[in-house]
Amino acid sequence: MSDQHRAPSCQCKCAHQTQTDAEKQFNTSSLYHVPDGYTPWSIRNDYPSTTPAHDPTPLFGPDPITQSEKYLEAVKTYCLEGMVENDFVPQKNKKRQWYHAPWMHYSTDGREPLHGLTSERYLPPREFSATQERYTQAWAVGFFNATGASVLGEMWKDPNDPQWTKNIDFPWNTVIYKLLFSNATNNEIPFLAGAPHWQAMIAVQPEDPTKEPDPAVRITNAPNDVRLLQMDIAVKDKRSTATGWVWGTFIYDGNCGKTGYDGLAPVGLSWGNDPKLDQKAYESGERAKDVWIDGPVNDLRASLNGVRPFWGWNGRLAGPVDNFISACQSCHSTAQWNPYTQSQGTSIVPPAPDVTADVKFIPVNDNITMTWFTNVPGGTAIAPRAFSADNSLQLMIGYENYVAWREKNNWEQGGKKGPPPVDRRPTHRRQGPKLEF
Repeated sequence: MSDQHRAPSCQCKCAHQTQTDAEKQFNTSSLYHVPDGYTPWSIRNDYPSTTPAHDPTPLFGPDPITQSEKYLEAVKTYCLEGMVENDFVPQKNKKRQWYHAPWMHYSTDGREPLHGLTSERYLPPREFSATQERYTQAWAVGFFNATGASVLGEMWKDPNDPQWTKNIDFPWNTVIYKLLFSNATNNEIPFLAGAPHWQAMIAVQPEDPTKEPDPAVRITNAPNDVRLLQMDIAVKDKRSTATGWVWGTFIYDGNCGKTGYDGLAPVGLSWGNDPKLDQKAYESGERAKDVWIDGPVNDLRASLNGVRPFWGWNGRLAGPVDNFISACQSCHSTAQWNPYTQSQGTSIVPPAPDVTADVKFIPVNDNITMTWFTNVPGGTAIAPRAFSADNSLQLMIGYENYVAWREKNNWEQGGKKGPPPVDRRPTHRRQGPKLEF
């Protein structure tokens, strides 16, 4: 059944019906105030009620491994159709159905109220560009196609009692994408000139450029302009035999001769984690094989003279704002839930490497670092006794936020007897360890 004909179901109750506290939270778009004169953003969570059969027939014609650039362009077109002209409001898209992940509002990184953006990794000074003298912020919003959203619908069929008692396994042809916006200036990232821009209630920028902005301390009186820097795509594609997933990323390039969202240039595509490419192999001259990196865009990164030595760890793939000590496949393979610890239980990035005097990055213990670069098949948890989120950090974070709210709500409703529950969620999870350049 095509996306545009797949019937959605609504987990929320109609306006005349009384909602439980959990249902109210499930249907909350943002916890932050909308300034006068601005339109609030609304979550789309009327997920499909049934999960489609696992049809392995690829959704996109080009082969991701042998025709990577064409594959990226096909996926980008699929994602943007009907969205650009509707300002990425999926409720207005008549071409294809897209949905948001639930419960992304309930955290210090949570959704701002104008576009539903959540806080991503902030770029440290001089990491990406030599002219970047402060932390620049990144904010993002993600979308699931109807095939992928059917898994959200199954999990959140009852918002009062979401079910995660086994490994999540997204169907073939699930497509997830994310737009990432930055508050960087033209001086800090020159090729952002002319990029599409949104207004958003982002974090307050510290006066001290060496201090990270705190995503919990938001601008409250008026929004800031943020510009499109990056777009990420993920496709459950059987041709990725190592993990079942293909990951790609784009960067806005104002020098490419195209404007608007057409100015998104491919950075690369990956279909595996290169588990044999340890530090010794890399230093001996071996290079990542489970990835295609665009040469001109790689040259563009190098031309900024930042300290970032590659897109992802030792030549793997990661996006511009992502942590280069990790990679797309690596980071998302950690998406899981441990019911015994009631937490993810695993950092999304490896331990911080040592930084040498000539600014080279060397693992403290490469055997430990390489555990983040195994090929974890889709639907398989990276750690024992945990349930896989099948590479969806948004699904995992939403459920984690729900659990934190449920424990706090139960304590409050129970008369606050005993100590308050411990919030086990990491603070600004995506930031990762701080590296001294």
